[in-house]
Order: sequence, then structure tokens, then C-alpha cells
Amino acid sequence: MGDAPPTLHVTASQRVRVWLDGRREIAAGPSRAAREQWGVMEIRQHGLREGTHLLAAEVIHWGPYAGKGQVGGPAFFLAAGAGVREDAWRCFPDTSRTPFADSGEKRLTGHRAIGWGEAFAAAEHPWGWREPDFDDSAWLRAEPVSSETDANPWGNRPLGCRLVDEPLPPMTAVPHSWRRLFADGAWSHAVDSSIRLAPHEQARFVYDAGVVLTANPEIRWCGGAGSGIRLTWSEAPVREDGQKGDRDCIDGCTLPGQADRMTCDGGKGRTWSPPWIRAFRYLVVEVHTGGEPLQIDPPRIGRTGFPIQPALRIDVADTDKRPWDRLRRINLDTARACAHETFFDCPGWEQAQFSGDARIQARHHYLLAGEERLALKAIRDLAASPMPPGLLPSHAPSSFRQVIATYSLQWIGMLEDFRIYRGRAEAIAPFLPQARAILEWFLARRRSDGLPGYVGEPLFFDWAEGFTAGCAPQDTDGGSTAAAALLAEACGWMAALETFAGRASFAPHWQQAKAALLKALAICRDPRTGRLADTPTAATFSVHTQVQAALAGFWPDAEAAAVLTGALEAPGVIQPGTLYYRAHLAEALRRCRAHASVFRLFRHWFGMMETGGITTWPESDNTSPRSDCHGWGVMPDIELVHTVAGLVPDPSANGWERCLLDPHPGTLRAVSAAVPHPRGEIRLEAAHDNGKLRVDIAAPAEVLVVPTGEVLAPGEHRVDLPQHL
Repeated sequence: MGDAPPTLHVTASQRVRVWLDGRREIAAGPSRAAREQWGVMEIRQHGLREGTHLLAAEVIHWGPYAGKGQVGGPAFFLAAGAGVREDAWRCFPDTSRTPFADSGEKRLTGHRAIGWGEAFAAAEHPWGWREPDFDDSAWLRAEPVSSETDANPWGNRPLGCRLVDEPLPPMTAVPHSWRRLFADGAWSHAVDSSIRLAPHEQARFVYDAGVVLTANPEIRWCGGAGSGIRLTWSEAPVREDGQKGDRDCIDGCTLPGQADRMTCDGGKGRTWSPPWIRAFRYLVVEVHTGGEPLQIDPPRIGRTGFPIQPALRIDVADTDKRPWDRLRRINLDTARACAHETFFDCPGWEQAQFSGDARIQARHHYLLAGEERLALKAIRDLAASPMPPGLLPSHAPSSFRQVIATYSLQWIGMLEDFRIYRGRAEAIAPFLPQARAILEWFLARRRSDGLPGYVGEPLFFDWAEGFTAGCAPQDTDGGSTAAAALLAEACGWMAALETFAGRASFAPHWQQAKAALLKALAICRDPRTGRLADTPTAATFSVHTQVQAALAGFWPDAEAAAVLTGALEAPGVIQPGTLYYRAHLAEALRRCRAHASVFRLFRHWFGMMETGGITTWPESDNTSPRSDCHGWGVMPDIELVHTVAGLVPDPSANGWERCLLDPHPGTLRAVSAAVPHPRGEIRLEAAHDNGKLRVDIAAPAEVLVVPTGEVLAPGEHRVDLPQHL
């Protein structure tokens, strides 16, 4: 290389890792994405000594055995500046790495699509291939398949994708220590010692990371020709009856999970790491040695994920001594495990970016760190994978094609949330044509009574007992009240988005559509309770229908609060079944000022903490959820900010230009918070004082004090508010 350090641009499908001079990994990626926005990583190398340096790249394409979030055909792309000899690239098809289908000690049930594990045959691997002195003369010379990298003059795309600048920073890789090791029938905290096994011996060890996480693991061993090592990465122990209990206890339990297998070749200093992250709390190591002794070093795990830097600070003084700090720690660990190159629903099961889940996770990122990059990528990922005749896939990127009609509406909600929390019209204006098409798809199906006709795609709202496959009820010709209310709310979002993006003349169309839908809802109203039936002919009522109607503004606030709180207590009313829908319930309760009911929702999260060993929020709070880590459960931070501290961006403004102040700490003695804001930070301290709630606030934006109607200029203020218990 010459005096000027080169700039490299690298990408591959599905994964590429790049090393410099054999030792230092300088790139790994690209981030999972749709084919229409395939990321190209820019690598700048500074401070290199003069002379010749070696670049080595490992490209992995797992084909149909990859997780459903990994898409794209086989491809490798490299562009380099002066000084890099592109004609010197040589290639070797590494047959030592093949897919491994075994799923662990016990087959897991439920939809699981993170991809197969790996079988690694050490004897077939070209050890030392990344080193500068490696002899690659027998390798194949690399030949370009196309000189065109994106599209030729006719719009053909030889690589099958559209290349864009990689939108995300590198993922983190923070070393994580094992908490304990189970060996010889007992737990030990001596986790740093190597395991030495004699010839023809069998052994089983269990490492406990202490928390469910995603990690880039590395296994090191010496000797042991012919030995086999199997690794099983497990979220949680499962009892003989198929149920989960205390996650800290593995006695009498299996530890199912994704599995990898290695066959040793007797060499020294061998290492293996998988092509993609592993999600787990427990690692089961099973070994059978051949005719030579084997030494296995403690597995190394680099905790990995999106490099979010938490800035949200919340402290509460609670006379009931509830473990709020632990609750927030679990919330953060859940958020970290479910944020990688995309948002994940559950890292150990699907690693899928659903618009419904991602909307809640994006809100959490805005509040946790003032972070918008992963949220914008999620919006783009979903928009780049449309489904005919205008809806979006339920999750993207994905090789598994699925449509959930209501999730297309929630994607519009992601645009609206970005407007409210972050602003920047130029970031979301390009997506408005797709948002219009989604709404028109629904509106074109309205019946003569104004409600939506039969929607053939799933109307998923919640895994509630009483819903079929999680979908809101419809009559044979449609008439779903919950879907109509969500559609009305989405039309309201669209009106605000049009005005925000400079298309104010479009807004009346959506406002009129919203008004017509709300008027149509009245035919479903029960005159005795005020509640809305799930369809005009249904004898069923659900909390979900009331929540959606409240969010759409069907009732005045006081009436909405009475209907919602009554539905939560009424016998026979279908209740929420997941943490996901309780986030929507909390928003509805807060917006109609039923703050005490929001506060009571925290009991579901505290209740899960009573189960031993819970370190991340499970998919649901039933006794044995499918997944032990699910990103849609991060509501506690959101409502600690919005309800308890009472700091909410005014939806009538953009980019949190005005803050609504309406704290309701309930029975807490005091609450203090520091919340990231697009212009800096909002700081608040609120405490009960002689029958009033005394609040000190410092905000970089205008503040509307909701209980009094007072408007405060940006800066520091003290206000006294009515005490709410």
C-alpha cells in the first residue's frame, strides 16, 4: 500500500467478515436488509505502516438454512482505492462449515426461524488462511461476475439488489463473563479454568451467563483428534411436563436450543465462532473424546447488539419498596437483546422485525437514548418489501412472507411517532405514498354502513383468549369494530403527516375519512354500558375494541376512561393477553387520563419478576411463554416517562417542540427523571409536599402544564399541581 490509506467498500450476501493482516477484524456485516437497500460498509484504514498488507474476507451464504431475516442471493462486492490489488484476490470454498439441523436436547415447539446451527470439521479447514504468510497459490483466482455494482443503463441489477451506504454503525462486542458453571453435579463460580478430558471420555458442562443475551461466541481447544463437541444455546430450562419454572434452576430440566457441532483434528490453538450471533442464557457443552486428550478453554462471549447508549435516568422513592431498579434493569436487558441490525421480536426464536413490535421498540429508543437510526431503518426495511396490492409484509427483511393487515396500519403509526418524537419531515416524507396506498386499500373495502368490509388478511391485535389466532372478530361480511377504530386513528395520523410534509391540502381527505369511520362505530355501541361490541352483530366485547376506539377519539376523555376501566373489570369481556397489547392499553388509559389504571398495569411486570431467574421480559406473562425474551415488553420505561413523570410530546406539535407536563406518581413519594430530547434533555423532579405535587422542571422546549393550562417558556420552572394518589 502507498502513503494514502485506502478506503474500502465491502458487502456480501449473506454475511462477510474482513480481517487485516490476519489479526484484526475490521468489518462484519452488512446489516440485515431488504434487497432494495443492501448496505455497503465503508472501511477507512489509518496509521498503517508502509508496505504490503493482507486483507482476508470470509463470505457466508447459508441459503435455505439461514434464519428468515437473512435474505439475498450469493454475492460478494469489494471496491478499493489506489494501492489495493484487486487482481490478487484468491478464493477457497470452505467445506469445513456446513448447516447443522439438530435443535438440542429436546425439540422446541412453536414457530422458530433463526436458522440452523453449524457443523464444523476442523480437519477440512484451511488453518492460517488469514495470515500474511499463508500459501494460497492452490486457491482459485477470483473473477469478477460483473463490472456493474448497482444497476446498468437498462435498470438491470446484476447482483440482484440495490446497494446503499450502510445505515448503521458496527454492532457492539462487549466481553461478558459467565456467572457460574455446572459440572460434576454441582454449580461452581470457578468459570475461568480450562476443561481437560482424557481419551475416550464423555462429559457435559453447563455455563450460565446470568442473563438472556445475544453474543458472538468463540470456542478454543487444543488436541483431541477425533473428539466431538456439541454446543446448545438455550434461553431457559424446560421441565419434564414441558413447562418453564424457576429460570435459575436446571435440576430435572432439559435445556433446548440452537445447536452447533465441532469435530476436532488434534491441532493446537484451534478456534471456532459461528457466522451469526447466538441468543441464549445457558450454554450446554457436551464432549466425547477420541484417542487423544482434549483441552477446552472457557468459551468467550462478546455481548453484541445495536450500540445504544442509555441516557434516560429515572429514580423513584417508593414506600412499598418495590424493585423499580431491577424492573428497569430487566427492561434494558430486554431492549439490548432485541436490538441488533434490525429490531428483533424474540432473539432466540425468530429474530424478526414486526412493525407492531418495532413501533413500541422505536418509541423506547427515542426515550431511552434519543436514538432514531434503528427506527428509521425499520421503517425503510418494511417499506422496501411491499406486498400486492398495497399492504406491507408483517415483518421484514424476511424470506418468510406474511401479511398482517393491522400491522400495515401500525407502520403508519411508526411514521407518526417519528413525527412526534423526532421531527425531520425529510426523513419520512418519501414514505407517504405507501402510507396513502395502505389507507386507500382499507377505505376501498368499506361497507354501506361505513365499517370495513371483510378483510381477508389477518386482523391481528393480541394473543387474547377469545380471539381466533390473535385476530379481532369479523362477521362474514366484515364489520370489525376494532379494525375500524384503528383505521380511523391511522387516518388521523395521515392528516398530521401530510401537513407536516408540506401537503396540507391532502389532510382534509383523511380527516373526513376519520370522521366517517368514527360515526360508523356508533352502530356497535351498547346503550347500557356504553361499550362497543366487536362487530355490529356480535355478542362479544373486548378490551381491545374499547382501547382502539379510545385512541381514535370516539368518546370524550371522561367517558372513555369510564368505559375502559369498566371493561377491565367486567366479567365476560375479552382481556389483553400479551405485554404487547398492554402497551396500547396503557397509552389509551393515559390519554383519557385514567392514570391510576396505568400505574396498576405495572403489576404484570412485577408479577413476572416473582418467577425466579427472569432476566428479560418473556413473550407473555403466562406461566410458560414460548420466548423468554421479547422486545414488545419494554413498556415500563415508556410509561415511567409518560405517566409517572408525566412528560409527553404534544402530538399537535412536531419533534417534541412542546412538552405536555402531567405527572402522576401515584403512591410514590417522589420521582425524578432526565429524558433525552431532540434539543437536549428534559429534567424533572416531582414530590408530594403538603397536599400538593411540587414539580421542578427544566426543558429545552415550551411546556404546557396540562392540569392548569399554563404555558411555560423553555428553561427552568417550579409548579405546584394537585396531588394525585
